[in-house]
Amino acid sequence: MTVGPGIGLDGRITDCDILVVEGTVEATLACRSLEIAEGGRFNGTATVETAEISGAYDGTLTVSALMCIHSTGRLSGKARYGRIEVAIGGEISGDIAAQGHVERGHVERGDAAQGAKPGPAPAADAPTPIGAARGGD
Repeated sequence: MTVGPGIGLDGRITDCDILVVEGTVEATLACRSLEIAEGGRFNGTATVETAEISGAYDGTLTVSALMCIHSTGRLSGKARYGRIEVAIGGEISGDIAAQGHVERGHVERGDAAQGAKPGPAPAADAPTPIGAARGGD
């Protein structure tokens, strides 16, 4: 579905494969893919697999796979993503994090999220996880 330039749409959008926004949309959206063209604007809440933002998004955005902010794209609000790409010039602001992210930089997944005991110490030449202290360095 395409919302063309100069067109405004307000409401709830479901069962949509791809929404292309060239005008203005204020909605709650659940679809496979969201594309906001340069000059397009989306305000509201969206849950999608992929998002391509060349225009402006303001609200809550949940992207299960790839969220791509192009050089003319602006994202503000709360966003969760599987993977992210931000081109030079693209802007993001607000509460932006990878899915599964929790406070203090910890990620919930695998055994660590289930309270498993730590395994053997890493070898001296093993990479140090971000935020971990390493003795002797």
